[in-house]
Amino acid sequence: MKTDSDLMNRLRAASYSELRAWYQDLRPDAQIPKRLKANNLIGQIAWLEQAQTSGLDIDEFHASIVKQLSQCNKMGQNLKPGTRLLREWHGQTHQVEVQTNGFAYNGETYNSLSEIARVITGARWSGPRFFGLKGSRRD
Repeated sequence: MKTDSDLMNRLRAASYSELRAWYQDLRPDAQIPKRLKANNLIGQIAWLEQAQTSGLDIDEFHASIVKQLSQCNKMGQNLKPGTRLLREWHGQTHQVEVQTNGFAYNGETYNSLSEIARVITGARWSGPRFFGLKGSRRD
């Protein structure tokens, strides 16, 4: 069975014309822009190969990726355990550590950054916004 690294090695070793032919084999109905860079073409081919390996059609594969990403991004779950978030509030620095089961702050574990922001400020805040992980609505 071929691994993802085998695929990437084969893609990187291919010439530009080979990449274009590979892409056309995967998507015979698609037009490849003439000025598409090799790195972009490699990414597209890798994505299409993954879709094909998954057994899903391209639209189903794309929907499954979007669903996985949206689930990972909820409540700061895209942060790796061990990451430390710092926030200064009214002259005091507050430190939160991302854990696999939530967020540690002042010796307690919380399910969300918003809970911690509420403890710190006494008001309802978007936790990711409070800790600088999301911009303001004006951004």
